[in-house]
Amino acid sequence: MSEQLDQLRSLSYQKGDQQEVLERIRQNVREQGGHIYALVISTDMAAIYKAIERGEVGEWQDLFRQFIDTAQVVY
Repeated sequence: MSEQLDQLRSLSYQKGDQQEVLERIRQNVREQGGHIYALVISTDMAAIYKAIERGEVGEWQDLFRQFIDTAQVVY
């Protein structure tokens, strides 16, 4: 998982169409009790899901596919 966090950090500093989204998520990542938590606002999550559903390819899309496949939603 730390590999994925490193990739998120790297992507959040690169120029790109979703840099602001990635930066917001990066700023809201916490590790607690061996688990990683990320706060994603609903409008950002909608954009992420939309990109994935359309089959967009790219580093951040692939990263979020991994996150979504392994994530548990906590409210």
